[in-house]
Amino acid sequence: MAFRSHRPRHVYFFNGNHKSSWDRVRRNNWFSGRWLELLKLIVLLAMWLIFTLLIILTPERHTDEVVVELSPKTLEWSPDFERPPYRFVRLLINGAVDGVRTRSHNAKKSEPFIGVIVHAFDEKANRTLWKSREWKIYMDFEATKDSQVEHVFKMKVLKSQDFVLQVSLFNPFTVPIGLSMTVIPNSMNPDNGIVFGTIILIMLYVLLIINITYRTFVAIFMATTAVSLLSLSDARPSVDDLGGWIGIEMLMLLFGMMLLVEGVKGTGVFDYLSVFAYQLSRGRYWRLFFFLVAFSAISSAILDTVAMVLVMLPVTIRLSEILKLNTMMLLLAIAAFSNLGGALTPIGDPSMAIIASNEYVVDHGITFGVITLHMFPGIFIAMIVIYFLFYLLGRKLIYTTEVDKLQRAIESMEDRLRKGDILSEEEREHLRSRIHELRERLRDEQSPDFETTLARMKRKYRITDSVLLIKCGISLAATLIICILHSLPSISGIKLCWASYLGALLMLILINRADADALINSVDWGMLLYFGALFVLVECLLLIGLVDWMSDLIVCAILKADNDNQLAVAIVVLLWVTTLFSSVVDNVPIASLMLKVTITLNNSPHLQLPFTPLIWALSYGVALGGNGTLAGASISVVTFAVAKEYGYTRSFLQYLAIGVPFMLITMIICTFYLLVAHCVFHWH
Repeated sequence: MAFRSHRPRHVYFFNGNHKSSWDRVRRNNWFSGRWLELLKLIVLLAMWLIFTLLIILTPERHTDEVVVELSPKTLEWSPDFERPPYRFVRLLINGAVDGVRTRSHNAKKSEPFIGVIVHAFDEKANRTLWKSREWKIYMDFEATKDSQVEHVFKMKVLKSQDFVLQVSLFNPFTVPIGLSMTVIPNSMNPDNGIVFGTIILIMLYVLLIINITYRTFVAIFMATTAVSLLSLSDARPSVDDLGGWIGIEMLMLLFGMMLLVEGVKGTGVFDYLSVFAYQLSRGRYWRLFFFLVAFSAISSAILDTVAMVLVMLPVTIRLSEILKLNTMMLLLAIAAFSNLGGALTPIGDPSMAIIASNEYVVDHGITFGVITLHMFPGIFIAMIVIYFLFYLLGRKLIYTTEVDKLQRAIESMEDRLRKGDILSEEEREHLRSRIHELRERLRDEQSPDFETTLARMKRKYRITDSVLLIKCGISLAATLIICILHSLPSISGIKLCWASYLGALLMLILINRADADALINSVDWGMLLYFGALFVLVECLLLIGLVDWMSDLIVCAILKADNDNQLAVAIVVLLWVTTLFSSVVDNVPIASLMLKVTITLNNSPHLQLPFTPLIWALSYGVALGGNGTLAGASISVVTFAVAKEYGYTRSFLQYLAIGVPFMLITMIICTFYLLVAHCVFHWH
């Protein structure tokens, strides 16, 4: 029986079931994919239109500051402000104020404060129509620079249209005090701002998980959402404010480390070290497993983790294919150990760089050497436990049948080619060459012996540019020396960002122009933009009030414990909250967000907590949480993105089944370590 070409072909089975042909399935998948793309486009265009209207119609927050000089033991009145168009008014005070003790539960009752009251005054009737409750401002006369505090007042609905705002300030101190004051009308209820800030965080998590677009766009999109939310409340930040929020120190550190890693990668030393690890293992699987994860952890401590993993993964995949090992288990182990190794130093992982480069942290004597000293014991114990967990759970899974493994990889890549309507021609060519390579491997049923495999690997993977390797080694050594000098108290001008930047600059001086141009072009500028957008997002959430709300919840939980147990409760709460947050959202924004919460906890006079144990709890939290889910750390995302390109896939839930138990076990270990170190032996 002949079928007409315009009719769909059908497949009939002996059981009588009728199914659509592959052509129809492919067309259905094509249409469903196109509808999803169309829906995404409509939603994004609608939100872009909202962003554009808000930014066009809302001016930047350029308000005039009023300077008020408060005489000792007197009540002063500020100049009149115009009637605000909204019920909520934000008052900003700049000066030698304490930026933390602005709420009653954060200060002692006997401590003096400046009392601030906002009045609605009717000039015609010469009477006060409404006045707010007293806002207490505590001073910090030893501060080296001015700080800013703010408070939102909710006005009562007034029928009179002819009133102005007045602010009264009482100075109980015996010295004159100068303050600058700004009144900003606010159309949004602060409680609603907390709700909207939480929704933004949830949206960030969802967009990163479902992976409908690239991460840099997600970060930029959510940062724009947060700025638009501030615009909706008439608090749109200026361009200068946005520039200050980006975090130039952090970006300098990442830029320098990216250049150093790209330079080392071009020498072929990572491929050579992988072959060297195989030679040391003598073909024994678990010995090779140990060398690979140890090398990943050590490299992540001194180099940028994401760039290092990008170099290690292709070699590891090919090595596992040659030795007929479980590729996904090796990749999972490298991601986990790289994430832990990056927490050993401030220059390995971006989240650790955020913590170490903070000015408040540096002022408390937390330097490169101190961080490494305090992070090493807990991370080392966690690594040992995870290694034995891999051995116990995977000793029967590390070896797989070559034919079955390669056949699954080929089928996965062929499926991507059939469904990959949005793949570029370069990606298609990569998949085709990869399929051809694996099909050739299937023809060889005999596994070569150790000596043959080692000889083949030495011919293929070797150091390609020894001169460049020497130059990169000199630059990397200079970077580490400057980082070590950062730990010396007598040298105060060094920052980690300058150590990374100067080391990269030295490498650019030593190499020729062609290599320098290639290195600069190879920098992942999208990732730098991703981090900058995340910093803007966190600062917007701070203005919205989400950070203060989170701090209040944690302080209230700690205050329920006895004074002797408050440090232990603070360590446990901060470690577990940070770990859980870092497991569902990228640990970079969580590190920035929870660092502000940690500083707030340290400055609470009700708690009187030492600062360093809180910082270690935060650092361990962002490191351990990154291993919980695929969205927890950039390393996990990059690892499985590269694995997918080589035909190895694993779903989010499959990773969750492995990552969550490992995360919980390491959380318990590090909790016990921190409690013993700081609550029993008082190491701080």
